Amino acid sequence: MVVVRRGCNLRAPCQPPLRVLGVFQCLFIAGIVLVTSCDNNSSSPTSTRDRISVDREARLQPAIRYVEAFTKDHQRLPTQNEFRSGTKGMGNEFVLKDHTDKYAASKGAKADTDYMVGVWRADWYHYYKSWDKSFLSGSDEFLN
Repeated sequence: MVVVRRGCNLRAPCQPPLRVLGVFQCLFIAGIVLVTSCDNNSSSPTSTRDRISVDREARLQPAIRYVEAFTKDHQRLPTQNEFRSGTKGMGNEFVLKDHTDKYAASKGAKADTDYMVGVWRADWYHYYKSWDKSFLSGSDEFLN
């Protein structure tokens, strides 16, 4: 069935007016621009990654303070047993790596008091490095 509109030629299909196409095209482009320019976290000052970093650093702080205090009092790092007993009641399972550990050495630990403290977070450990007071992030953490 062919619908004949006023002004249409029966031999050629009837096309909508170009103005209507122009309006729909502008609306479509505006919609794409709006969707691609929106940021899901634009209303919050802290992104998801930043919140994860803040959480990770907060979880490591008690263990970092323990090792720093121990080192100050004893002029050496705690042994693994001393570290485990000293951090046992802190609510997280921490690990301590010193300069003799291959992973810590590969990240820059050199001195006798250089250490890394890690906390288990779902699939890997997040580490704090004492010699440069930084936290490892991203793919570095998948190595161990």
